[in-house]
Amino acid sequence: MELYIRNMTESYATEILNWSYPPPYDFYNNELSQEGLDELVNNQYLAVIDQDENLIGFYCIGQSAQVPKGNEFDVYEKRMVDIGLGVRPDSTGKGFGSEFFKLFLKEFMKRRIPPH
Repeated sequence: MELYIRNMTESYATEILNWSYPPPYDFYNNELSQEGLDELVNNQYLAVIDQDENLIGFYCIGQSAQVPKGNEFDVYEKRMVDIGLGVRPDSTGKGFGSEFFKLFLKEFMKRRIPPH
């Protein structure tokens, strides 16, 4: 399966915020809100789509990938690059993971994103 990276749009962000994961992964579920849309659209999030333009997942880098609670425990090192990945619930367990991550690594190396 061919995967492609696209800029995050409000349409992609809305779809992501409406994803519903079953337990025990339901802690990844979000609520559609203006704050959530702003987070996805106005930060370092990129959409991953398939050859039919279906949203498969997303990724983000840097501070956008950090879990806010982690800052309270000083878990983020300044010389590291944080990454966040998400895959559409009905696409998990179907073999997209390795292609998804290869695409991410290829883009990451191409962009040479510096640590925060």
